[in-house]
Amino acid sequence: MKHIKRKITVSVLGTMLFVFAVLLATVNIFIPEYLTSEAQKAIILEDERKDPVPLTEATDFEEEHFLISGVRYLEVEEGLTETEHLSKAEYQLRKYCREERPAADEFHTLKTGGSRFVFRITHVEADEYVNFDSVFKYGEKLNTLAETYFPENTKYFVTIPEKSYYVRDKVLNYLNHDEIVGDLNDILYEWKTTDIASVLTLDDYYNTDRHWRQEQLEPVVSLLGELMGFTVDEKAFTAHSVENFTGAYKSLSSDIPAETLTYLTSDATEKATVSNFQNAKFTGVYETEKLTSKGPYDVFLSGATPLTVIKNPNAEKERKLVIFRDSYGSSIAPLLIGAYSEITLVDLRYMASDLLEKYVDFTDTEVLFLMSDKVVNNSTLLK
Repeated sequence: MKHIKRKITVSVLGTMLFVFAVLLATVNIFIPEYLTSEAQKAIILEDERKDPVPLTEATDFEEEHFLISGVRYLEVEEGLTETEHLSKAEYQLRKYCREERPAADEFHTLKTGGSRFVFRITHVEADEYVNFDSVFKYGEKLNTLAETYFPENTKYFVTIPEKSYYVRDKVLNYLNHDEIVGDLNDILYEWKTTDIASVLTLDDYYNTDRHWRQEQLEPVVSLLGELMGFTVDEKAFTAHSVENFTGAYKSLSSDIPAETLTYLTSDATEKATVSNFQNAKFTGVYETEKLTSKGPYDVFLSGATPLTVIKNPNAEKERKLVIFRDSYGSSIAPLLIGAYSEITLVDLRYMASDLLEKYVDFTDTEVLFLMSDKVVNNSTLLK
């Protein structure tokens, strides 16, 4: 009888140990693996919205670019619910990312403080807050230039949102485009304008660079056309794609995957002649040799230069436009060539304003100031 009881006891204990082992494996292996898998799926779905969560404040400064690494994460085990504790866990996660530098665009798992985090690193620019004094000075400069050089011309201003504006609910700092536009509307009340923010999304900008994608700008061109009275046939353009493009962010982070750069040609861009006052040898709209240079975005009109004049010999009528621009203007100007007989591009970051009378003819021209929020927010860049 004792032998039978011993067998029963051993059997029960064995069953209990087996059940305990199964429960332990379920709790520590199978459930976490399932939750991790579900978290990864959720992150992928969320990433389709292109809204990265910030990791740290801006890192090293270089060429007016701030790069911020963003981490999207999900807590897949319960444990930390109080704000104080959650903040500590987030601190540990951020500390881990800073010290271990986990690879971008891969899933990682970190257990800390009773929580398990599943996360993936992405990249987004971090911007400064709005400098209202700079915005005011920008508006005043435009009014002064207009009064001095083109008082009777039709005048337009349009500001270009920075990438951070489209992840404003997820980043530590962003340039508030709405505030900038609102202030400029008050200062430049005699100018005509439109707000292009509503027709742009984060997808319209490069992942590896702060600039917008030329092939995504048809809605912007259409909105400008409504404002300024011209039309551009988007079907007239042919797309040319170049793989392995990495923009300005490559100097700030080595693990950003390359992407595709696309530029658009048309009969107008092919037949246009370009006078680049800094690069006399360049006479075309696209300098494709730049695609293999350190600054491949310079394929558009050979990049930054004080003064560029584009002439369209096949224009239906004589119509001239002067664009005061920054680097964004290089990629959108080629899309406007078919609507004008001549487009003059002026970059006041490199050309002193008092030289305008000597080098720019404003007779019978329309004038468009097309600059990014970042330049407006740092208007001392303009000479």
